Amino acid sequence: MATKNNQRPEVPQTPATAGTARSGRRFSFTRGEAVKVGIGVVLIAVLALGAAAPSCTSTVLGGALRVIPGVSFNLGSWSLNPGNPTTLSEPIDTTNAYSTDEVTDLRVTWRGGTVRIVPTEGAELVVREEVAAGDYQMDPTQATFELNGGTLAIADGLPESDNGYDYPDMRLTIEVPVREGWRLHHVSIRSTSSALDFSSLSCTVLDVDAVSSDLSVADLVAERAELSSVSGNIKLSGSVSADLAVDTVSGAQDLTLAGALPPQASCDTVSGDISLQMPADAGATVEVSSISGGFSSNRPASAQSGDTYVYGDGSSRITINTVSGGIRILP
Repeated sequence: MATKNNQRPEVPQTPATAGTARSGRRFSFTRGEAVKVGIGVVLIAVLALGAAAPSCTSTVLGGALRVIPGVSFNLGSWSLNPGNPTTLSEPIDTTNAYSTDEVTDLRVTWRGGTVRIVPTEGAELVVREEVAAGDYQMDPTQATFELNGGTLAIADGLPESDNGYDYPDMRLTIEVPVREGWRLHHVSIRSTSSALDFSSLSCTVLDVDAVSSDLSVADLVAERAELSSVSGNIKLSGSVSADLAVDTVSGAQDLTLAGALPPQASCDTVSGDISLQMPADAGATVEVSSISGGFSSNRPASAQSGDTYVYGDGSSRITINTVSGGIRILP
């Protein structure tokens, strides 16, 4: 009766010698393999050059690859420059008006330039975009304004990353009506390398997420506000009645609260100073934490326990955290 042997036959091992693989086969490249290796080397070199000098385009890459015999590429309009340089022979100055009956939420994505929100006595919410004539490293003509389901979405149409280029100076102004019985519900701002300036804004929720942008909010009236900035300062004055959160990395916070304080508020930063001013009759329990920053208060506390200070009835709970930034409480 035949039996099946599942063991592999032993193969004699050949000792490895210099310049020889363990299998005994010497490394070598065919002409086709050499061409592929050459293509890879050139691609890596040109991409590295593109990172160091982004103005390189498909002309450079195509020319480099054509030196390899038998290889040709049609790169079309492909470019290592994502900026799409554009020349404006005439300035851009556009205005769009929207009925307050149609707009409930405002969502803005803007990079470079400025974003201003200002009050108006008019009946309509008005959006104005301005761009001066000139040469730009990125195309400033792609801004969009879309109203859908009550949300007015405004976007500049620029790439998320500048890749070493300058964002164009696109100026956006939004006029928000000041009218009894109407206000925006949710205002959301996403910004990179912009100057943000909001005045007399009334809304239910204000949400700002900024990078390399200074933010100034004056005379705010909101239930909730969440303000965040990386490498930018935040200056806030106004009333936030329900919840306040302010977060910076290397930017300072200058906060002046009016009216009744929110039940809870948090202020966090890594290396920026925090200054908090409250109404004289406001009650708050302020808990501070700082690794290497100092603390000072120009307002006497009614009670203190460690790093917790009680002002008035202590009804609002405020936490302030820094790593190397100073903390000041002002009357």
